[in-house]
Amino acid sequence: MVTGDDSFLNMARADSLLRRAAQAGVKLAVLPENTFFMGTEPAQILAQAKPLDEDHPWIAFLSARSRELDLWIVAVLPVESEIPGRVHNTAIVIDDKGELVADYHKIHLFDVDLPGDIHKESAVMAPGHRAVVVPTPWGNLGLTVCYDLRFPALYQHLRRLGADIIVVPSAFTRTTTRAHWELLIRARAIENQCLVIAPNQAGTHPGNRHTGGHSMVVDAWGRVLGEGDEENEGVITAIFDPIEQSDIRRRMPVLEHRGLFDDTGAQG
Repeated sequence: MVTGDDSFLNMARADSLLRRAAQAGVKLAVLPENTFFMGTEPAQILAQAKPLDEDHPWIAFLSARSRELDLWIVAVLPVESEIPGRVHNTAIVIDDKGELVADYHKIHLFDVDLPGDIHKESAVMAPGHRAVVVPTPWGNLGLTVCYDLRFPALYQHLRRLGADIIVVPSAFTRTTTRAHWELLIRARAIENQCLVIAPNQAGTHPGNRHTGGHSMVVDAWGRVLGEGDEENEGVITAIFDPIEQSDIRRRMPVLEHRGLFDDTGAQG
């Protein structure tokens, strides 16, 4: 997606993309971070946040589309936090019956100072504190969001919780997409032997904000099964092969091989 600051237009774009995905035979659709709104001011983001329930207009929209299109849908929304003046950046999972079956508050907040790219998510967002894995018809689905991708311990924990597929809906900057995006996605897929689904925002947004696109699906062997381009909206599809993934895990049981080590520091 190339999300802007008009939530109604963004909803129409998401609707079109979900319909294209369903027509292509997709059963699990994952939208990028900032699915329905990409604003530049904290007040704008706070104004979009609603309680996490069926009255949330975007949840109601996604529930209706999931039932109509026979889709499981993952999207990311701003949700009211218990901390005044803060929101949670929340990934939600809606099943093909329109039921909200899981939610995950993004744990790692993007506070960085890069050349031409300064972000401070903690100015408006509150971090989550729990890892989430939800059963689906295709296996257990682990939830992460964007900057979480740089923290392998979270992904390792999701694998220990039974994850077979991990999603990482994102709005990676153009700078960091070009430098690290594919490397990180493939590393998380290989080291945890999971399918990783990583939709990314793509293009130019309000406030002259640039994201890097290249939405990607990578299998447990690190192969890129599908990839988008840098600038444009679109639908990327891939087929998950759970039998092959199980065979990879059986032949190279890295989860069983992980050893204990002393982390108190070197001596000498």
